[in-house]
Amino acid sequence: MDTIIEILVDLSNSMGSISNGKYLLPDGTTRMSAQKRILIEEVLPTIDYAKKVTIRTFYSGKEDILIAKIIYHGPSHLRSLQNVISRLPSDPQNTGGTPITDAITLSISELSKVAATDKKIILVTDGQETGKGNYIVKAKEAMEKYNIPCKIFIIGIAQTKEYEEKAKDLAEFTKGAYINVNSNSYDVNNVRAQLAPLKVAIIKDTIDIKDQIKDSRVELDHKSANKLEKKLIEIQQDSDKSIFLNKIEELSSKLTNQLNYTQGLIEELNALKNQIDQSDFHKIRSTTLTIDSEYSEEIRQKSEKFVYELLQTKYPDKKIIWLNAEGESYSNHDFEILNESGDIEIVIECKGTPRNKETFYLTDYEWDYFREAKDIYQIIRVSNLDNIPDYKIIDNLYDYLMNGKVVPYLLEPEILKEKRVFLTIIE
Repeated sequence: MDTIIEILVDLSNSMGSISNGKYLLPDGTTRMSAQKRILIEEVLPTIDYAKKVTIRTFYSGKEDILIAKIIYHGPSHLRSLQNVISRLPSDPQNTGGTPITDAITLSISELSKVAATDKKIILVTDGQETGKGNYIVKAKEAMEKYNIPCKIFIIGIAQTKEYEEKAKDLAEFTKGAYINVNSNSYDVNNVRAQLAPLKVAIIKDTIDIKDQIKDSRVELDHKSANKLEKKLIEIQQDSDKSIFLNKIEELSSKLTNQLNYTQGLIEELNALKNQIDQSDFHKIRSTTLTIDSEYSEEIRQKSEKFVYELLQTKYPDKKIIWLNAEGESYSNHDFEILNESGDIEIVIECKGTPRNKETFYLTDYEWDYFREAKDIYQIIRVSNLDNIPDYKIIDNLYDYLMNGKVVPYLLEPEILKEKRVFLTIIE
């Protein structure tokens, strides 16, 4: 049984760097460089059992007309095939688009002229169809026209999701196989592991065709069958080894990154230690940690009582709800102003301090409520509670934040407690 294979090599613009490097792989190499290595190192050694191989480059010229050139046509001599591929440009320029439909149709037409039981097309491309027509429809039409079974095996290089799905559909339609090689750089073990299923599919397809031959006039070549079986095992073993080595590389990379990260942390810690050595922490004011619970409760009661009296004066005709009048309610705000219908018109959070201080904080619980009620949310900041109290009304905290009158940062170092949003009054 004879195996005839057509290899279609994408030589379009996007396989090179073009002028702006748009299609370069993340490591800075061209997709054409990756395609050449895939063919030389992975595909050609896999198909060395074929009786005849044809390699065509393809791209589009003016008006998206297919330009296809045969660069090899003859027996599957591995060294000769590899030399032909190696001489291809690694950075094709001004070669137009990717007429996949026309290239596949041409290959099917040429394969129809050859008397062989096992016919395959291997397409390597990075792109979309830039020519005319739907390559799935056209491939089906061509196979029906020439009455030949032809399985298509596609190797995508960094294809997008959309074009990956189209290529996969074509491979599945012809009962071939598809793989999209996605790598930031050409790592041999990674690429080999990704390509293993496709290489296995190519070999297994030939073995299956051999097994299906019932014609007694065709003498089965048991020696070549055994050779294919052995090759299949070798590919699988190489794949397992590549996956294992690739996993080692990944773990090594992660370990290196972790070591670099740890070294960075050590450097940051040393820098922080130097800052601590040079700082006078007696000057750092504490917002919460140095205030004991009794003193904090005393401040809360004094500031909220002050605000309650203030609100009674400011809203004599409104109903004022003091949520903590009977003790800490642990609510997410302190006061509610109700309208005549009993609906909440304004919610108020009281923030008190024994000194004159521009910074106050909201707990995470209070901050979440503020975001829900931002249109009616007020802050009344009461300061200087140890002497003559003063206050500032932030009648809409959201507007103050948007206008920069209140900012979400500190003006000087403080010892910060967890789950606090620090806000500073600028005006």
